[in-house]
Amino acid sequence: HQLLARPERRHTRLVQFNLGLYYERGNGVAQDFAEAARWNRLAADRGHPEAQHNLAVQYRNGTGLPQSDAEAARWSRLASDQGHAMSQFNLGVC
Repeated sequence: HQLLARPERRHTRLVQFNLGLYYERGNGVAQDFAEAARWNRLAADRGHPEAQHNLAVQYRNGTGLPQSDAEAARWSRLASDQGHAMSQFNLGVC
């Protein structure tokens, strides 16, 4: 994908989040859930709420990462604290 060809841009949380989506969906790259988790984690560590939510879902489902309800709740809480509605919902039903 073109974002991968521009190393200077890989360090922004928005680009990291988008790369996570590309790998999760196989959009312009081979679908790879572990690689999606890696990019989601980079963006999530930098406070991107959508990436935090996506990482929580990956932990909850064991998609590209070992399944962990504790990690799913932790990342959902971080996203929820930033007003992410789906994470707030997930915390209410988990």
